[in-house]
Amino acid sequence: MRIIFICLLFSTLYMNAVSPTEFFGRPAQTKYKNLRFQFQLDFRNSFIGKNTAPVDVYGVNIGLKHKEKFRYGIGFYFIDQTTKRQLGFGADGKQVKLKDGEFISTPSYLGNRNLFLYYGTVNFTYTLINNKYINLDIPIEIGFGRYAYQLVNAKVNPDLQIEDQNAAADKLNQITNSNKKVGSGTFVPLLGGLALTLKLHRWVYPQVSGGYRKSVLESDFKADFDGFYYHIALQLHFGEIYFDLFKKKPPIDL
Repeated sequence: MRIIFICLLFSTLYMNAVSPTEFFGRPAQTKYKNLRFQFQLDFRNSFIGKNTAPVDVYGVNIGLKHKEKFRYGIGFYFIDQTTKRQLGFGADGKQVKLKDGEFISTPSYLGNRNLFLYYGTVNFTYTLINNKYINLDIPIEIGFGRYAYQLVNAKVNPDLQIEDQNAAADKLNQITNSNKKVGSGTFVPLLGGLALTLKLHRWVYPQVSGGYRKSVLESDFKADFDGFYYHIALQLHFGEIYFDLFKKKPPIDL
């Protein structure tokens, strides 16, 4: 669905272009060269690996681009998602870690985790390469937020001994019946990487990036967030759109 939306958006932008040379590689106007407002639809995804439960992060990022070299921004993100496969949990209720796709200890019970998370970030981007067609940037950011999660489709691990199964069943009933919100806490992510921006049209720039993300504070889903990530975004240049559509005179350069 996301890919279809992006293709339709690019098709609409292309139809508004006078010629292919205007559409491809047409940079933003020089009137925004010193200081330019940017708005990004920001979708983030974990790499799908053996040791993680992949998550999709949705959000927005707004910022100011200064002299086409530095960008200062803030972002707002949220997750409301159930894991696509079952995870293992110990008798203490904590998630059992994986190594090479195998549990490092025998889980007492299994279940899908429904995670709700929201957080904000402050971010800085330094531009390494800026030419007619691409930008290559180094983004760095740190965030702060809160999370809560609950178990769904939970069941006792059938590989346990009978007496252990009974104990696990008692623990699972206690968790699922007493409080749907199994755990909650503070989330502080730190990440850095490389971002490639394609200048397909001066109204909107698609962006892809990758890097490493670290959850600074301990959490029950820490293993799902520590590691490499990839990131898909769209930069929308509202100043260009406004002056193109309404044919206003450009403002004094900031």
